[in-house]
Amino acid sequence: MGYTGRITILILITTTTVTNFIIADNIEPLAIVFSLIFVALSWFIGGFYDKYHFLSYHDSLTKVFNRRYGYIFIPKMLSQAKRKNTSIALLTIDIDQFKTINDTYGHQAGDAILYKVSQLLQTKIRKTDRIIRWGGDEFLLICQNMNRADAIGMKNRLQDSLNGTILEKNITIQLSIGIAIYPEDGESLDTLITFSDEKMYESKAKNKQHNNELLQQEDILDKGDYR
Repeated sequence: MGYTGRITILILITTTTVTNFIIADNIEPLAIVFSLIFVALSWFIGGFYDKYHFLSYHDSLTKVFNRRYGYIFIPKMLSQAKRKNTSIALLTIDIDQFKTINDTYGHQAGDAILYKVSQLLQTKIRKTDRIIRWGGDEFLLICQNMNRADAIGMKNRLQDSLNGTILEKNITIQLSIGIAIYPEDGESLDTLITFSDEKMYESKAKNKQHNNELLQQEDILDKGDYR
């Protein structure tokens, strides 16, 4: 005597945006197989799309947003700020002496520092802020609805928190940070980055001068010259 019962199967079809539940009653075994294959393909394609989308807009090393993301989304943020008459702070963040770190300790150590700095930066910002690896050891921090005074406060907090941090190979990091405010310092991405870069290099020069003064003081103490 053959089996005369009926088969009921719950099929879950998942994409990146929609999850559908389909109850199939009295379906043939072959249809079940095709349905399961379809489900598996949906999961595979959905996962592939998610991974592709992530890699398209994120830096492969640091996992923060990449330059492509910046060129696409920052202009949209600027347009929104113009419509709403709000300000945006753009901070250029650079790791001092990074080339020397690479040359002395190797690119593997340099990569480890880039990753750790990017992760530390993300712990110090607001949920609405965006960290972008712009290139090399330079990061952009985009802060919506932030004026100059608040941006200076953000800069000081980042430097106070991260400067002096000891990372890979006992390397102590120091950050130079420049600030540009939309719309006072520029209304396009390029002009804001140019302005912020200039301020960042001014900060880098001050850091270098300060470090040289500290070295001179240490040298005087080592020589026992207290005059």
